[in-house]
Amino acid sequence: MATGGGNWALTTKSTTAKGTHTTVVAEQKHRSHWTARVTESGFNPHRFLPTAPKPVPRKVREEKKDEPPPPQEEEKEMLTSPPPEALEEGNLNILDRYNNYRGYIAYDGTCYNNRQEIIGFISCGESGEGQAGDPEERYLGCIQFHMSTNKMTVLDDLDEKVGYLDLGTARIHDEDNRMVGKLTKAGELSGCLSYLGQFEGFDFHALSTVALYLLLIDTGMLNKEEEG
Repeated sequence: MATGGGNWALTTKSTTAKGTHTTVVAEQKHRSHWTARVTESGFNPHRFLPTAPKPVPRKVREEKKDEPPPPQEEEKEMLTSPPPEALEEGNLNILDRYNNYRGYIAYDGTCYNNRQEIIGFISCGESGEGQAGDPEERYLGCIQFHMSTNKMTVLDDLDEKVGYLDLGTARIHDEDNRMVGKLTKAGELSGCLSYLGQFEGFDFHALSTVALYLLLIDTGMLNKEEEG
């Protein structure tokens, strides 16, 4: 993973599906440049799409909300099956609710969609606490322990809660404390009523990595609505 740029840097360790790798850890974010968010939550901003789009930090979206959208990049071919690297030791291969290939999280925290585009970075230490960045390495948010409980809170780049992870039940909740995802030991993800996909290669060391992925990077994977 590249270093430098944005509000975070990558330095030492990453905890993923197969344990701890000496690769990446995000340095402390720069709080002095942020302001509190007082608008709607950023959770689940997308409908379910066959390809995970690239996330953008909330602060950047709010600063550019009145600007015309940037020109669309030429779309790469969508893969229907995982590339060999997605199945390598230590990676999390991601299937969507139809068991179609959706992307993968590499052992070093780099996140790819099914068009082989980098859609973000995840960096978690041995404790499970960590941070996420967008493809330009701009800070997206973090996951941290909530006091002395077995729950971990996920905050966005404006320090607003977007959800939390319950380590005891392997359940992910949104900012209103509604359960939006539950993981099995095989990495199968389900919502309140339906199957939502699977993280192949998953074990419970990767819980915080998956929570950051679902709440900050590929939020549309949790949505009930289909592309209209």
